[in-house]
Amino acid sequence: MAEDSVRNFRSHYYEKVGFRGVEEKRSLEVLLKEEPLDLDKLCMFTQRFPIPALYRVMVWKVLLGILPSYQSCHGVVIQQRTEQYKDLKHAIELLRLASAKTPIPTVCLHMYRVEMGLTPLDSELEVHLHGMQETDENVLLVETFYMCNQIARSLIDDIIMSPICRHLEEPKDDEDDFLAIASTMSELAESELDAYWLSRCFVLQFNSKHADSLPHLPKSLEHYLALEELRLLQHLKVCGALVRLPYSRWFRRCFAGSLPNSSLERVWDKVISGSCKLLVFVALAILISFKMTIMKMNMADGIVGFLENLPQENADVIAGRAIDLWQKHTGLAAFPLT
Repeated sequence: MAEDSVRNFRSHYYEKVGFRGVEEKRSLEVLLKEEPLDLDKLCMFTQRFPIPALYRVMVWKVLLGILPSYQSCHGVVIQQRTEQYKDLKHAIELLRLASAKTPIPTVCLHMYRVEMGLTPLDSELEVHLHGMQETDENVLLVETFYMCNQIARSLIDDIIMSPICRHLEEPKDDEDDFLAIASTMSELAESELDAYWLSRCFVLQFNSKHADSLPHLPKSLEHYLALEELRLLQHLKVCGALVRLPYSRWFRRCFAGSLPNSSLERVWDKVISGSCKLLVFVALAILISFKMTIMKMNMADGIVGFLENLPQENADVIAGRAIDLWQKHTGLAAFPLT
């Protein structure tokens, strides 16, 4: 008890003098020593504090389901993920969807589409495959893939037709959204292997958990903008810009391509641990941060064009302000670590 009291006093002191992060790394290390890992505690930690850079990818992998909560199994699972990655990459090369010169995000996209059963086998490729020797093991691999692809495609079509799963439909912009996220992940990850699994699982988890919430985010943004900057909201309405803000680019891509990675990773910490609503406050922080610039514009085209190509120098301030606004309006304020 005495030790806990000393630690609580120390944490409170650090918080008071502005060094809130002093104890965060140590507390996360304690959580990461548990067997199995407690996902609820990891989510709670990540919601309240930024993940130290040293552990960010590791925590993301666990929260996204790439690695299991039992750390004793990590070695075996990593080996399986690696083999699956190699098979998928080999498949897209055989299908002539990628080469050694193909950018990593595009490779990730094709692998994702193959795995999800979204890649049709065109007639030209069928002729190419039939021209191979029947004994070639590559033919067996591609034929097996094609059969699984067709089965998966059929199952996905059935699911899409279900009225409770319409969010699984493939909008035209899906590929661009995935590429934007994969581009960011390929820069944050240490390898192509990690880039693929992080991109794939991020997109799947986000669509699974938050797709139904996305249509409501613009209305939430309007609500909080009225509370924080009513005059700015009225200006956007008068200009006709409010309904034309880049909602899809912002929310479906979780601001990938709009904010630099150093700022975006702090936002994605919260999104991966379960907070889709933070995206509303990132948009709010952007509008507030560039209020003076926006108020000088009277044309919707100019405002939208500016917001689609944001200056990057204030990104860290925007990310920090977004998290502060999110904590303010949701009541999820950081507290001293115990």
